[in-house]
Amino acid sequence: MRVRWWICFLLFLTWLVSYIDRSLMPMALPLIAEEFHLSPTVMGVVISVFFLGYGAMQLPGGIIADRIGARNSITLGVAAWSVFSFLTGMAGSLTNLMWVRVFFGVSEGLHPPAAFKALSAWFP
Repeated sequence: MRVRWWICFLLFLTWLVSYIDRSLMPMALPLIAEEFHLSPTVMGVVISVFFLGYGAMQLPGGIIADRIGARNSITLGVAAWSVFSFLTGMAGSLTNLMWVRVFFGVSEGLHPPAAFKALSAWFP
């Protein structure tokens, strides 16, 4: 009985980190735009490409969670988005930044379907 509440707490923490990850880019974007000389339109594209990857991963993320399990899927997603979070800071060009943001979105997109699968398993 107590284990499921730990699962709920850990899922809450991963949701919190995911939310913080998504909300940090708009705060850092003015500095990135200054470094890369980006117009406001291009800044909007940099933000948007994350959500292209994120949205595209919702259905496949559920299939992946069904195939490899919710825990493995969440672990894969958190590990991957951690790598892409680091790579965001290492991007040397606008093209690199855009690709990193797309794959960052894909890796974060693994989390919600797997988290909902875990919640449905632990809280019937």
